Amino acid sequence: MKATFAPYMTTEVKDKEFETTMRRSNSPVAETWRTNTQSQFFKSSLGTMIRKPNQEVTATLQQKTEALKVMSMDMSSAARMQH
Repeated sequence: MKATFAPYMTTEVKDKEFETTMRRSNSPVAETWRTNTQSQFFKSSLGTMIRKPNQEVTATLQQKTEALKVMSMDMSSAARMQH
């Protein structure tokens, strides 16, 4: 198999500025892991249009739902034992 590239591509890739223009970000990778993506999302234009639900409220509602599931299982198993 043989691949032939257009001549303009090799000159573009050899250019010193090619790498910096192709990068999305010039910040180090370690900085990416330290950034708070949630606060960045709220600052973005999409974050101003779409509001994420409050995580604490969502977690509380999920816990209540799980508790109701457990209670309903207990009640149904207790009802079966009495018969």
